[in-house]
Amino acid sequence: MDLSGGLYTLPSEALTILRFFANAEGEAAHVDAIIDATGLSDRGFGKGIRRLVTRNYLTLSGEQVYRLTEQGRRAVRALGESGDLDSMMDEMDESDLGMMGDEPRFVRRRLILVAPDVLPAEQTVRVIVGFDEPEDDDRLENAPNILLRLGVLNGEPSRSQEVSLALGNDHLQHTFQVTPNATTRARLRAEVFQFKETDDDFEFCGGMYLDLPVERRPDETALKASAYGVDVILREPSAS
Repeated sequence: MDLSGGLYTLPSEALTILRFFANAEGEAAHVDAIIDATGLSDRGFGKGIRRLVTRNYLTLSGEQVYRLTEQGRRAVRALGESGDLDSMMDEMDESDLGMMGDEPRFVRRRLILVAPDVLPAEQTVRVIVGFDEPEDDDRLENAPNILLRLGVLNGEPSRSQEVSLALGNDHLQHTFQVTPNATTRARLRAEVFQFKETDDDFEFCGGMYLDLPVERRPDETALKASAYGVDVILREPSAS
């Protein structure tokens, strides 16, 4: 791959994110740190990060943490040596930029988890995990098959619960049930996986975890619930 040519085809938002990594102390950074340092809007960040993931410059390595790949490290070095890249891009014509219609399309969706603020010890509660409707730029033509996984640490069931769903453009949710142990805190972990088109394997798309307090409460006590959200990146499947 001609790395310099690849850099020319990136949108300005993606280049801004790469410049952030060029000046960062490490090779991994949290979403919030990237947005704060670059000043990108949520929409601008989404546009840039999707292209960088698509082109294998960055990979999602943890809870909203993006890490440079080997190709990303080379790109950061090339970007530092390229001088005024934006001016050079203005001088290039459309044929130099190349066609990118055969690239997979990635979209951003908001994963939502709704849980009680305080978990009742040894009582079964509902935990709702799902997705908001997408922004216009992230609407899907073809629905990906996803796997929602919810695990609980210091609670039951001891094994993670899973459900397979087809994710379209509508609001989608699934209700899980968990029972915290008689302890002081329990952790809920929600993860999203997407099934690959070529085999029965799947790939990690993102997720979140929450550490919630556990208390003994009467059965009739109404528990206030809160919603938590995180963005995950999904690959739109090809038309069948």
